Amino acid sequence: MNEYWYRYTDYVSGTEDYRSITIQCSKFLVARHTPKGVRFVGHNAPWVSNTARKRFAYPTIEEAWESFKHRKRRQVGIYSAKLNHAKIVLTATKNPPSEKPICLGELTFLND
Repeated sequence: MNEYWYRYTDYVSGTEDYRSITIQCSKFLVARHTPKGVRFVGHNAPWVSNTARKRFAYPTIEEAWESFKHRKRRQVGIYSAKLNHAKIVLTATKNPPSEKPICLGELTFLND
């Protein structure tokens, strides 16, 4: 009997007016178990460690779903930090620098 491991991924497509989000579950056929992990069937198929906290795929759909949700929560945190950084920089650019900027060096804005 074939053994499969699972991984969820998401894709966004569409236009500015209409976006479509697809969440897809991929099945990976296990080629063999090694003493340290699992090898999947296919050219350039990833090897997955038995002991890793983060894995490419999981032996059950439930574990794969939890991993997907964890990755999305982490992604939200990363992009929130990037958005916050961009807002701070944009706010800092409202006031011109106190001296003529040097194009080849660093430009420092002080928060008022």
